[in-house]
Amino acid sequence: MEKKEKRQKQKETFKKVLRYIKKYWFYLILSILLAVITVVLTLYIPILIGDAVDEIVGAGHVDFAAIFCDLKADGSCDLSNGSCPVGHESLQQ
Repeated sequence: MEKKEKRQKQKETFKKVLRYIKKYWFYLILSILLAVITVVLTLYIPILIGDAVDEIVGAGHVDFAAIFCDLKADGSCDLSNGSCPVGHESLQQ
């Protein structure tokens, strides 16, 4: 009987907590969503940096335009025509 009573007490406590949280449900959902976004972006940054480091061939041979595209990360860069997506001459090789 002790486990059953304990379980019933836990259910009552949980219901009470839900009643208190009810008026703050929007903030609760928003904070969980923002926490998920933060974790995803925190895990994605090392991938972007790794891609940028891969573009560094050696001393004096850095493809800055490709690094810019890697860090931009939206896929809108097209380096096949040799043009610099930034429009800055110092980035062209």
